Amino acid sequence: MNESGNTPTPSTNPALITFSSLILPGLGQFLLKKRQRGFVIFFVVLISAFLVNWSLVHQNIGKITLGEFTTSWLWLPLILFWIWNIMDARALSSAKTINLLPGIAFIAIILYVIAWNVTDVRLDRLVERFSDARTVATKLLNPDVITITINGNDQICAWQCMFTYTSDKLSGRTTQGPIRWSDNLSDIVGSVKDISAPSWEVKLGLVQQGSNVKTFSSGTMLQTIAMGLMATIFSTILAIPVSFLAAHNIMSRVRGGMVVYYVMRTILNVVRAVDTIVWGLIVIVW
Repeated sequence: MNESGNTPTPSTNPALITFSSLILPGLGQFLLKKRQRGFVIFFVVLISAFLVNWSLVHQNIGKITLGEFTTSWLWLPLILFWIWNIMDARALSSAKTINLLPGIAFIAIILYVIAWNVTDVRLDRLVERFSDARTVATKLLNPDVITITINGNDQICAWQCMFTYTSDKLSGRTTQGPIRWSDNLSDIVGSVKDISAPSWEVKLGLVQQGSNVKTFSSGTMLQTIAMGLMATIFSTILAIPVSFLAAHNIMSRVRGGMVVYYVMRTILNVVRAVDTIVWGLIVIVW
């Protein structure tokens, strides 16, 4: 009876697989034809090692001193991930699998600690700067819409002020000064202003040359709405022919249409890859 068939091949020998993953993370998985898994483990270790070293050298993140030796404690979760990689390769060589969560958790600890320190997250600021947050919240709840004049000075008339003013008016008392729409509201919505008479009104003889006329000047909110409507109209007009040129079922029936199709798809992919805000900034500068 031939027993050579029972002898494991070098690529599936558990000892060889374990030793391979010990020397190079992911190599054991690669030898077991789990190439994607092996590549992921290898690059995760490579990138994590770079981040740990960079964070120690440039940010002093996780820095600890052991006698005369200075290192980072973040190497510990990376070593644990390396050990998990060895166990994973050994389990795969025996046609088994182990839980992925420990490996993910070890790498997540490294990334989380580095990101926490690089972004300078400080939870104590939630308590120390609570008064600042309260000030912002108070201003949001009391918008600058109405202005009241008190002792010759203009002040924002919030909800309590308007309630008091209304109560005084209904009761016939005048404990507060006059109120009016604030300049901030005029900037947002718009207001009627005196501007030079348009040339077409002068030509029609409606007004005299050099005179001023009262005209509504739109605010920033109306201008934003108008810009959105204009963008929608122009984009719709442009999208109608482009949609046909980028349709595979239409252009495939036209001689040379596939060239146009791929060109249009490339242009659309480039346009879609750039964020809308970036396009808006480009157009504004233009």
